[in-house]
Amino acid sequence: MKNTKIGKLRIAIEALALIVSIALPVYAYTYFSKQAMSSGIVILTPTVSIRVYWDELATLPVTSIDFGQVNQPNRTSILQQILYIKNEGTVNTPIYWNSTLGEVTAQLTDTWFTNGTEISADTVLWTAYEVSIPAYVTVGTYNWTLTVWGEY
Repeated sequence: MKNTKIGKLRIAIEALALIVSIALPVYAYTYFSKQAMSSGIVILTPTVSIRVYWDELATLPVTSIDFGQVNQPNRTSILQQILYIKNEGTVNTPIYWNSTLGEVTAQLTDTWFTNGTEISADTVLWTAYEVSIPAYVTVGTYNWTLTVWGEY
């Protein structure tokens, strides 16, 4: 009987040794095997940059618009200037405009055809800027500021 107990004990010890010899390396590999790898990311600040040009290749920047001298018309007249807007920024943006013409005179009105239009980055967009002159406008010199911008 003593041999049977010793035999069973020996089998148990050998089984335990076998389990440990298999499980321990698998556990060690699973939990202690590491691989280091370099990582990185570059976060860029989106930019919005709207410029107005005279030409569709965006080589001649607009610094002022001069409609010249106009005789007092006997009917409503519209002066139109074709312009090209380039989004020189890195993100798409809607473009807007504002004019101080209404502060200068209530007789003249202006219109911008692309207000609120979205323009893709590095794209040129055709537009027209118009000034409406009523039939019997007061004779004089009118100067105002036109501002064009994009928003992100």
